[in-house]
Amino acid sequence: MPRIDLRINRPISGEIVASNVSTGDEKRYPVTVANISLGGALVEGETDGMDHLTRLRLLIGDQNNLELPATVIWKKKNRSHLCFYYDDEDVVNRLWSYIRQSVGKIKKEMCPYCGRPVSDGLDECPFCHLSLKYSDDYLIAHTRKTFLQRLSQHLKGLNGDGHLHLLNLIDREILKKKGEAVSEEYVGTCRQMLTLFSLIRKVAPTEMPVLLLGESGTGKELAARAIHERSSRAKNPLLVINCAAIPETLLEAELFGHERGAFTGAYQARKGKFELAERGTLFLDEIGEMPWSLQAKLLRFLEDKMIERIGSQKARKVDSRVIAATNRDLEKEVHEGKFRQDLYYRLSVFPIHLPPLRERGADKIILAKYFLGKFCREDSSSQKKRFSAGALSAINHYDWPGNVRELINKVRKGIVVSESDEIAVGDLDLVSPFQAENGESASLEDFRSSSERKKLLEVIDSCDGNLSRAARDLHISRTTMHKLKKKYHL
Repeated sequence: MPRIDLRINRPISGEIVASNVSTGDEKRYPVTVANISLGGALVEGETDGMDHLTRLRLLIGDQNNLELPATVIWKKKNRSHLCFYYDDEDVVNRLWSYIRQSVGKIKKEMCPYCGRPVSDGLDECPFCHLSLKYSDDYLIAHTRKTFLQRLSQHLKGLNGDGHLHLLNLIDREILKKKGEAVSEEYVGTCRQMLTLFSLIRKVAPTEMPVLLLGESGTGKELAARAIHERSSRAKNPLLVINCAAIPETLLEAELFGHERGAFTGAYQARKGKFELAERGTLFLDEIGEMPWSLQAKLLRFLEDKMIERIGSQKARKVDSRVIAATNRDLEKEVHEGKFRQDLYYRLSVFPIHLPPLRERGADKIILAKYFLGKFCREDSSSQKKRFSAGALSAINHYDWPGNVRELINKVRKGIVVSESDEIAVGDLDLVSPFQAENGESASLEDFRSSSERKKLLEVIDSCDGNLSRAARDLHISRTTMHKLKKKYHL
């Protein structure tokens, strides 16, 4: 089987940095890179201690300035075959530049892909039809031509969750419409997020209203944008209105519009958000804060798509889709008479629960690194910033009451206040799991609770949320499991 990529066969000094996903601990292994290509590398050296919980980075180049995220395909004695995966386009471009410098050392009379003899000066191999001309546009053209082969290789050996995650990536990156602004901050690999992505894909093409439920800062507006961007209304506007941020006296006019002379200051007729979102989507954030008097008008719209402007006796038919969101318990609000029951049932045709960050396991570290990379690319002076092992551990153990919004703010602060390329725990203003809130060393009980909560999360996630199975794996009763679940707010 021919190779897909150029392979450079010459010894290169490098280093593997292995990070444990659960603890954030790092180990470094000096290695020799026997050969390297865009797809991966063969390294030689002692790398004991790496397992499925380990995230790898191969460092090569001048002063190890080229960092390549990798995973181990196979390992035999002191030889390991790494496969590269890329966090962003800049990494693959830098690796190609590094490989291109060594292209001149490849034998000209042999195809570097299939190994068959070829004549000098050809633009592509007559046998495997891959490019022999390493010009500036080589990387884009070559990866496009070999895309299906690469995808086929990655599909081998994937389990069910792996296929679901890959489907989500394809949905976001490959099948998106040209020029479409996809919500790239929606990053996650945990079971809850994969379920969320699946629900978004299923409901997006429909016309039914969606109710997004979750704590503040979990990304309800991003979910609304993701639904809109995958719907048939994507080319039309998505309008956002916060029902809690506008006074009751102005909210009706903002939503439904008004006629000229309807009230003092209404010098001309004005369309409301429902009309402005014609053939698009209207996102009603904090729907639990909507005044009772307006809930009846919203209910009428959901039932027959009709609205009336303030000061008008004429009903207008409007074609806009409603997505609502709240961090309140609407069922409780209904029982207390604070929210209309009929409106609740109309809105909750398709409810989606967004998980809090504390329940998303390894996503906390994945998100922190994602936002660190994003913010560093925006600021050239911060491009080499990285988290210390202690900072990763603190991120992993912190409860994140403010969810993803708080994580973003902490990462931004860490970039600004850190005085070196390494962002420490103190730069993030997080309480370490080994430190009490008053700054003193944590007690043995604090440490025990932190370790117990972490283990529970790991086992529950590995059991796909099945508490009975998790209890059996931990050798405890199901009653004890529920008590621990309640104790640690899992």
